[in-house]
Amino acid sequence: MTKLQNAVPKKTSQYVKIKIAYIFNHSFFLGGGEISFYELIQSLNKKLYEPVIFVPETGEIELKLRSHNYEVDIIPLPSLKKVFLGLPIRAIFILTKLIKHKNIDLIHANGSRASFYAGIASRLAGVPAIWHVRETKKDLLLYEIILSCMAKAIICVSKSVFKKRFFELKKIISNKLYIVYNGVDTKSFRKELTVRKRIRSNLGVNGNLLFGMIGNIIPLKGQHFFLKGLAAAKKIKPSIQIKGLLIGRVLDQKYYMNLLNLVKKNGLANDILFLEYEKNIKNIFSALDVFVLTSKREGFSRSLLEAMSTGLPVIATRISEIEEAVIDRKNAILVEYKNIDEIAHAIIKMSDHNELRVRMGEMNRVRVKDYFDLSYHRIAVQNIYEKLVNGKCCI
Repeated sequence: MTKLQNAVPKKTSQYVKIKIAYIFNHSFFLGGGEISFYELIQSLNKKLYEPVIFVPETGEIELKLRSHNYEVDIIPLPSLKKVFLGLPIRAIFILTKLIKHKNIDLIHANGSRASFYAGIASRLAGVPAIWHVRETKKDLLLYEIILSCMAKAIICVSKSVFKKRFFELKKIISNKLYIVYNGVDTKSFRKELTVRKRIRSNLGVNGNLLFGMIGNIIPLKGQHFFLKGLAAAKKIKPSIQIKGLLIGRVLDQKYYMNLLNLVKKNGLANDILFLEYEKNIKNIFSALDVFVLTSKREGFSRSLLEAMSTGLPVIATRISEIEEAVIDRKNAILVEYKNIDEIAHAIIKMSDHNELRVRMGEMNRVRVKDYFDLSYHRIAVQNIYEKLVNGKCCI
């Protein structure tokens, strides 16, 4: 992996701004994908680019962007299953009309559904479209072929996303594929000792080590794996002083109830804290001692990068999406998914060795600054913009 050079986009003040339509899949910050898309918009060089935002309905994303004086339009993106009701066709017509009316130079769609609408509208309006892909989970092959053909550029957030999702389509997309890792604001995500003390006091952590997981409460994120691992660690070493903090939106109520039962069954009621989605997540990272990511599947975890930027050591599952960010036994301990014994011993090792936690945390901070800073992400994406609209916006 090589560091992106601090390149300067080609456009200068003698050119008009590139007007870009950003299309969100959701109206709220469902996960790291929406947050990364939002932060990309925020980080753009506003002397060169003018964002116009489209969201499927009014909500959290619209309100936040409007508060920063962005132009936001509500464009419903109905499920394609409603084609017989004519809803997708109407949405395409409205989107195309707005793209022409607003003189959009480029469309950047976040996710598959947004890219479907963006792809058709881009062809009808005669402007290029970007499909930003953040998941390794495949759609139907025909659907992905259609999206790939309509997009002028495809941005994958990791090599794993490309290999697991598009490898069989590489001949179709090789000339339009870009791998651009997510980036985080390393100046913002850093450990704040005053905040750490306050948050830990509010949580009642006292002298315990705090192991934290941040992600939607769904089976895919593997919170149950961590809970079982912590219970096993306490059986192996009863004197271990650890509390676990699980933060996220409850998107699967049945799974959440199973987690509560798991806590009760394993005698962890005094050791586990559940919190709803926290907007100011930077404060939570400062309060943690170890970050845990036990996902079955990822794209390229934003929360992992945020934790690393804050200088936290990591316990995570050994999947390729995570291995692109950390190095096993160097700045993280990786374990096989569902291997309870392995994660239990990883928890014990992290809790027993303060020097290990400090060393891994320092290495993670340096690694994010060197490879995954938001500025590198922004520059890489802006360079794609310049390539796609080359010469189009000249006066």
